[in-house]
Amino acid sequence: MPGPLLLDRGEFRGVFPVFLSEPAQTAYDLRFRIGSIPVRVHPLFWLITALMSGGNVSPLLMITWIGICFVSILIHELGHAVFMRRYGQQPRIVLYGMGGLATSDGGGWARTKLVGFNARRRWIEQVIIFAAGPGAGFLLAFAVVVVVFAAGGSVMWLRPTLQNPFSIVAIAISPEFSILATQLLLVNIVWGVMNLLPVLPLDGGRIASTLLVERDPYRGPERAQWLSVVVAVVVAVFAFQVWKQTYMAFLFGYLAVMNYLAMRQRPW
Repeated sequence: MPGPLLLDRGEFRGVFPVFLSEPAQTAYDLRFRIGSIPVRVHPLFWLITALMSGGNVSPLLMITWIGICFVSILIHELGHAVFMRRYGQQPRIVLYGMGGLATSDGGGWARTKLVGFNARRRWIEQVIIFAAGPGAGFLLAFAVVVVVFAAGGSVMWLRPTLQNPFSIVAIAISPEFSILATQLLLVNIVWGVMNLLPVLPLDGGRIASTLLVERDPYRGPERAQWLSVVVAVVVAVFAFQVWKQTYMAFLFGYLAVMNYLAMRQRPW
C-alpha cells in the first residue's frame, strides 16, 4: 500500500469530539478563499506532510509531495464543502496535522427549520456530503488520466495482488511528469478508497453510521462503532502483516481503540 493515509475529518460532530476538534488559530496560518468558502491552513499541515514524504531527501521531491497532498486534500474537502453549501450550510475548510476538516456553523439546520424538517431528506443529504469528498478525489484522478493521455502518455493499472492491491503507473512525456501523475493517481484513488472504509471517523464510517442510525436510531450508533472496530482491526492486521505498512497499521489500530473506548463510554 503506497503512501500514508491522511484522515479526512468532515462534518461529524458529537460522537468523536477527540478526533474532530478544530485546531486553534495561529499567527502563521495561511488563509485564502475559494469563491465564498474560507480556507485556513494550519502550520502543522506543512510539517506533518513533509515528515510523511517517505524519506525523500531531495528538496524538489519533498516540495512536489507536499504540493500533491495540499491539492489533493483541498479538493477532497472542497467536495464536502460544495455540497454542504448546496444544502444550505456555510462551510469552511481547515487543513491541519493529519488531514483536513470541512465544517460549518449549522446553516443547514437553520434552513431545515425554516422550510420544514424532513428527516429522510436530511440523512440522504448527509450521505451525499460524506461521499462527495472521495468523489472529488476520484474526479481529480480522472482528470489526471485525461491529461496524461492527451499528452501522449499512458496509464497502467497493474494486476492487483494481496500484497499490493493498488499499483498504478503513469507513463508521460518526462520522468518528472510521470512521477507527478503517478503520485496524484495513487493519492486520490488509494486514499479515496481507504476513506470509504466503514471506520469512523472516515467518510465510509460516517456513511455507514448515518445508514445504521436511520434504520435503528437506538442501536445504530453502537452498531456503527462495532463495525468500525472490526474493520479497523482487520485493516491494521493486513497493513502490518501483508502490506508491511507500519504507519497504516498504527493508524487503524488507533482508530479501533478509539472507537472501542468511545463505545464503552456511551450509555447505550
